[in-house]
Amino acid sequence: MATVTVNTDSAIEFKSICQNTPAADLPFVLAQVGNWDIEGKAATGIIIDCSDPSAVPAVLTGDNARKLAKWLTRAADKLDATESRALKKKRVHYEQDDDEYKF
Repeated sequence: MATVTVNTDSAIEFKSICQNTPAADLPFVLAQVGNWDIEGKAATGIIIDCSDPSAVPAVLTGDNARKLAKWLTRAADKLDATESRALKKKRVHYEQDDDEYKF
């Protein structure tokens, strides 16, 4: 199982709990939001970094997955605000069978 080891506005990290493994070698999942320089171009976004695929993966509990989802939602909202985009309005879908009523 994994536990939260970093939880800030700019990063969240989950690390596996293994009793016989040094802390530096533990599998992890790290998500960060920020401004990145990719091949000389600036990009604003979220990165997800994981441990080596040959290592035992960090298993997120349902509670940890909800924490990650909340963090990603806050980070995405923050990105939308910094890019001066208007927040998208939620769509409202009405039941189609309402139109079938004839009086």
